[in-house]
Amino acid sequence: MHGLTYHSIWLDEGAAIWIAGLPLRVLIERTMAFREEVSPPLYFLLLKGWMTITGDSDFTLRFFSAWWIMVGLAVLFSIGRIAFGQPVGRLALALGALQPYLVWFSQEVRFYGLLFALSSLATLGLLRALR
Repeated sequence: MHGLTYHSIWLDEGAAIWIAGLPLRVLIERTMAFREEVSPPLYFLLLKGWMTITGDSDFTLRFFSAWWIMVGLAVLFSIGRIAFGQPVGRLALALGALQPYLVWFSQEVRFYGLLFALSSLATLGLLRALR
């Protein structure tokens, strides 16, 4: 959470906020047609709901991404624990939490945190299915 508002909102973040602020029908049409953004609409729909609940301050918008990274890290811990035991789960969590790209992307109003969380959940699901 440290430094979430250190940098101002930059162009790509501003575009994500603008897209999330569009009326629902327009948001879906534009994101499905990849007009302004090449990201699928799920992130923008979730961000729209988040903005409705918390507002649109820099901190709350960036916290949304940070929260998804934290979800992904918790799942990463579970993957390591299930696959190799508790110590490896802890190591995976520590390495993930200190990974510079995850720290950087957790502080951007972009879909990266959601992507990390969903891909971690998919990996966990595969691991459980294989067991």
